[in-house]
Amino acid sequence: FFHQTDQAPENCPLEKMLESGKLEQVDMEMEALGGTYLVSCTPVLDEYGYLKRVIHIATDITERKQAETGLKESEENYRGFLQNFQGIAFRGNLDFTPEFFHGTAQKITGYTEEDFLAGKPRWDQVIYPDDLRKITASIESIRAIPNFTAEREYRITTKKGELRWVRERIQNLCDENGKPTMVQGTIFDTTEQRKAELALRDSEEKYRTLFESAPESITITDLDGLILEMNEYFGTPKEESLGKNFLDLPVISAEDKKYIRKLFGRLKKGETLGPVELRIFLGPDQMRWIEIYSVLLKKNNKPYGIQVIARDITDRKKLEQQFLQAQKMEAIGTLAGGVAHDFNNQLVIILTIGEMLQQTLDRQDPRRSQIEMILRAAEQSSALTRQLLAFSHKQVVEPQVLNLNQSLANLKKMLGRLIGEGIVTEMVLEPGLGYVKIDPTQLEQVIINLAVNARDAMPSGGKLVIETANVDFDKEYAKTHPALKPGAYVKMTIRDNGSGMDEKTMLHIFEPFFTTKEPGKGTGLGLSTVYGIIKQMGGEIEVQSQPGKGASFRIYLPRAGQSQARLKKTKTPGTVGGSETILVAEDNDGVREAIVDILTGAGYRVLEAVSGEQALKIFKSSKKNIDLVITDMVMIKMSGKDLAARILKLKPKTKILFVSGYADATIASREIISPGFSFLQKPFRIDPFLKKVRETMDRTETSHKHRYGKNHRR
Repeated sequence: FFHQTDQAPENCPLEKMLESGKLEQVDMEMEALGGTYLVSCTPVLDEYGYLKRVIHIATDITERKQAETGLKESEENYRGFLQNFQGIAFRGNLDFTPEFFHGTAQKITGYTEEDFLAGKPRWDQVIYPDDLRKITASIESIRAIPNFTAEREYRITTKKGELRWVRERIQNLCDENGKPTMVQGTIFDTTEQRKAELALRDSEEKYRTLFESAPESITITDLDGLILEMNEYFGTPKEESLGKNFLDLPVISAEDKKYIRKLFGRLKKGETLGPVELRIFLGPDQMRWIEIYSVLLKKNNKPYGIQVIARDITDRKKLEQQFLQAQKMEAIGTLAGGVAHDFNNQLVIILTIGEMLQQTLDRQDPRRSQIEMILRAAEQSSALTRQLLAFSHKQVVEPQVLNLNQSLANLKKMLGRLIGEGIVTEMVLEPGLGYVKIDPTQLEQVIINLAVNARDAMPSGGKLVIETANVDFDKEYAKTHPALKPGAYVKMTIRDNGSGMDEKTMLHIFEPFFTTKEPGKGTGLGLSTVYGIIKQMGGEIEVQSQPGKGASFRIYLPRAGQSQARLKKTKTPGTVGGSETILVAEDNDGVREAIVDILTGAGYRVLEAVSGEQALKIFKSSKKNIDLVITDMVMIKMSGKDLAARILKLKPKTKILFVSGYADATIASREIISPGFSFLQKPFRIDPFLKKVRETMDRTETSHKHRYGKNHRR
């Protein structure tokens, strides 16, 4: 019945007992009847000790075996879990004495599990003292409150003395009366996580600091333009802007809002935009230029917002405007100088031929007065070209080292007569003012033109103030004033309380022929002349003005040393004719013929050349001594300067007289005619021309090596 067979089974307990020769109980587990049974075979002996019978008892232990198998599997799984557990699992008494302590204790603390099980050390002894005090309250709660659960993070001191962060999850276990008797829980090392969190927090703080203190405005919006974050770069309070639409910010003009809306549309399509220049208005008359860069923000490759970075470029725009204005003025100056040069050549012909014609007529001849009218008109035209040359920086000047205060004091009476009694003139002159190097005549021209300009702005009277001061500019100041190099300057300020000017007018006031006066009351060359003179002297002129608040012109001239040599003037000779040999180099046929006629009429022997090259050939081949070379400054191929340099190499003591409608680039760069040369500005009349010729030839012989020698540098 039990074995389901009438044959003895292989694992029969009776057979085993008999085989052993010991009449003792044998127990065996065996599978039978679809389960597991514990079969006990117990011998029964007679009074003589022989086997009388055997009692078989079969006990069904199927459920127990299943429980044992489950427990074994659970223990194996638990053992595997503990082997791979990256922390500490513990169970112990309320006094921190552990009964169970398993995991990576040694990796975390440096102490083994056996150390903790032996109480060397106890866990509370490795907790950092400061942190142990902080968690005392939760320790007391674990000991007193039934089913108390806590999670806490604190530092421990390892066996090597290092500090590490751990996170502990702990709960108490209670007896049948609900009284806490034990604790159990887990401990994990969070040091690296903590470091990562601190690094992230540090990174966020750095980003926040950078964000808030950035030299640009940074705004982050959602895809609809609602502001999520922004700094306060343009003075807009963050609290008033967050949650509003970027396009609703009051600093953005209505015109630019339409443009920005289009930009946002392009951004949503994935474009990165910038730089784009826009205007903002921080208040009345406080327009600023900004340059913005915009980018679409993405997370997991999905757009979620827009970042707009704006930089204030107002100062840069002003510098660009100044640069463009300087370029325009330079272009106008080049044009004006060219016109003046060509016109001066024609005036030479008109003046000299006119004079020669006049000299051929009797004093009673009515045609003399007509010729005189022609000559006066030519003289007036000559004054006009001089103003154009001053503006274009192409006027040859003879600067002297001057005390500006003294020059202003000498002009004070004349200024009073010039501007009239209705205007009070006040001079505030700084004692110990530095010296400047400027042509005295041009200085007077600058002061008079500005004074007249101020007078015309105060038709009902007012006040004209002229101030002087020493100023020094460093590199930082020069960055915002590109026309000024770092160094020492003398500043002259001429200001009035007249009608003033608007910004549009100030953009054009230094342009030749620009005027706000009625027709016939101004040529428009006064301020352009001032501009040209100051620029030619290496200085700078600035203007500040507002309608109804007057105007202030500030002039900066490089400071010069008091010891610099002053130019000497040559006395005018009494005799204006002679018999010497003169070489004339002039590429304008009319001007050359007029000069030759004048010199020939004064008794000189004249050699003429139509170019610098021809003049050099004549000089080399001439058998007679050439006493003077008269040359135009600007000629094709070989200029007058180059001709003079080559002649002086052949004969260093040759006298040179330059004539020109304007000087070439070297003289335009504030070059000064040295004692070895003479210069005569076109147009000229016969008598001044002959006097300059005589004066040049009678001058004491001077070597030019200092000017054109090998060591000469420009």
